[in-house]
Amino acid sequence: MLSNEIKNEKGERIEFDRHAFMIDIYDDPSQVIAVRKPSQVGASTWAILKEIHSMKFLGINQIHTLPSDRDVWGFVPTKVDKIVKMNGFKLEKDSAEIKGLGKGFCYYKGTFTEKAPIIISSDRNIYDEVDKSKMDVIGDYASRMSNSELKEEIWISTPTIPDFGIDAMWQSSDQKHWRFDCPHCGLRQHMEWDTNIDFKREIYVCQQCRKEITT
Repeated sequence: MLSNEIKNEKGERIEFDRHAFMIDIYDDPSQVIAVRKPSQVGASTWAILKEIHSMKFLGINQIHTLPSDRDVWGFVPTKVDKIVKMNGFKLEKDSAEIKGLGKGFCYYKGTFTEKAPIIISSDRNIYDEVDKSKMDVIGDYASRMSNSELKEEIWISTPTIPDFGIDAMWQSSDQKHWRFDCPHCGLRQHMEWDTNIDFKREIYVCQQCRKEITT
């Protein structure tokens, strides 16, 4: 990523100084990955780059779902197409719903189109914005991997309510957290909503010493 100066949709080089939490996700070889996340942390960029790399070097078919067709029409031009352009990738099939490179294809689909999953086969599915998606249609897309040896699934979403959608997937996983050391007292911890936020001062704080966490 770094040596090839891979860029995001804004033309900024992918970096891990401010996004150290993404290193383990980029390196994770798991067959099923559930990313329970806040907004704007680079998870969709990771998924797009993984899709492009896998099309070219693995020659596999992938399905990337978003809640609706309208979300697809907004996501592909502003994220996927921009990343393709910024990095000079040369796609052989390039439309709003299908990208092709080498022997591989990636299909971008909404989950509120009932008939869409029936005709597509896949080796890896990426379910984006899971909590806003239609879960039974996601199940239909999952069935499209039945003949694949790979059968990889990536679940990505900001959580909404406990034990639903991405939270339910994450709870059934090995529950990895991004952990860090407090720069003031050294306590190793991971961010928790009720203990790492000072609501009066509106800042992130250490769970132990209560001093501000800025990086």
